[in-house]
Amino acid sequence: MYHNALERRTRNASKGNTYIRYRDTKRFSEEQFKLTLEQTPWDTIFVFDEFDDMLESWENLFNEALDLHCPWRNKRVALVTQTPWMSNAILKQLRLRDTLLKKAKRSKDPFDWAKYKKARNKAVGMSRTAKRKYCVSKLENNQDNTRELWKTFKSISGMNKQPKRVSSLKAGEHLLDDKEQMASKFNSHFTSIADQLRSLLPQMNLDISKLIHFVDSRKDAGIDFSIPPSTKRKVIDCLKNIRSNKASGIDKLSARMLKFAAPIIAPSIAKLINYSFSKSVFPQRWKTAKVFPLFKSGDSENVNNYRPISVLPVLSKVIDKHVHDTLYSYLCDNNLIYPKQSGFRKRHSTETALIGIIDELLFNLDKDRVSGMILIDYCKAFDMVDHSILQQKLQVYGLDSKSLAWFGSYLDGRRQLVSMDDKESPTAWVSHGVPQGSILGPLLFITCINDLPLHC
Repeated sequence: MYHNALERRTRNASKGNTYIRYRDTKRFSEEQFKLTLEQTPWDTIFVFDEFDDMLESWENLFNEALDLHCPWRNKRVALVTQTPWMSNAILKQLRLRDTLLKKAKRSKDPFDWAKYKKARNKAVGMSRTAKRKYCVSKLENNQDNTRELWKTFKSISGMNKQPKRVSSLKAGEHLLDDKEQMASKFNSHFTSIADQLRSLLPQMNLDISKLIHFVDSRKDAGIDFSIPPSTKRKVIDCLKNIRSNKASGIDKLSARMLKFAAPIIAPSIAKLINYSFSKSVFPQRWKTAKVFPLFKSGDSENVNNYRPISVLPVLSKVIDKHVHDTLYSYLCDNNLIYPKQSGFRKRHSTETALIGIIDELLFNLDKDRVSGMILIDYCKAFDMVDHSILQQKLQVYGLDSKSLAWFGSYLDGRRQLVSMDDKESPTAWVSHGVPQGSILGPLLFITCINDLPLHC
């Protein structure tokens, strides 16, 4: 049995247990689930005038099918982090080792101690062999996958430790230990950082004349960008490519179940997405992020030592991916991305950036030239993007009025809440920045800073 769509976690501190709420798939039948979805009247959601009402109605229909085939259950589990190479055979040997240890301690018989040591040594040997095979397999199978290689290195080195649980927070001279109050404190802190940093910036007039010249020199005047409609096929492909263990957002819809249902729900999702484009509106439910505070280092009671991990609804990734791919193709086809931009681009990475820098340094050495470098660390880069400036630049890049209006709706009116175990903070407005945890956010960020080299 696998547990899906973990929704609620509470902890019994004295026993070190956590309580989870999950979809019980023990008796789940994919065929029966799909049959129920095929009989669901999806078109009824379009009787509403407001997009959010349509979306909420769609979610209710999908959840009704889920409740029928994999109802919610509550379960208490031990807070144990298992190594990825652990197997049932090793666990069985470890239990035998522990049983023999107890017996030897009680009897003090040298024969029992000998049996225990033999079982212990066998358990150690099995564990080491399994770890070695796991590591070799991971390294061999992911030679061209940098992300998976780093995950393997962290797993081997022990860096993938259980995230530190927040037990208390400083609030002035007081110490908060109530989960709901701590969640509110975190949310207030995370949503105020950009405003605090922006208040320190000098007032400057936006000069986009160089960007206009840059775009005009590369793009024909008659070419512009209009968000094309999505299709059932694109929705299916996008859902199928989403990781099954992707965390669910405020809508509580599981990526795994959406992937199961993809061929059946794709027409209604495509219709919702195309409604969004036709009306230039992005629903509030897809603009609200669930945020988890992740401890970095230092004093665990200081909110400054945490960073926010934002989780958006899985379905919002589908429309995000469609707009990202079409906008990125448009920018690339018209050669509008600065050629030395290595961030958030296909076939580009920190590796390509370093190769380019080293190549230029060596070239200058051969020519007896002196090289100078200015290294800039963006502080809260994604959070600091100004929506008005970004939209002005998108207009220069050639987006038509309808697409600009859609991006305005996509960016404005975003909210977030902080979740801690089974407690959540009230929602707070996010007035600046590109959406964290989104597919489209990184592309919008490099679009915003794309003209920076023009001013150097």
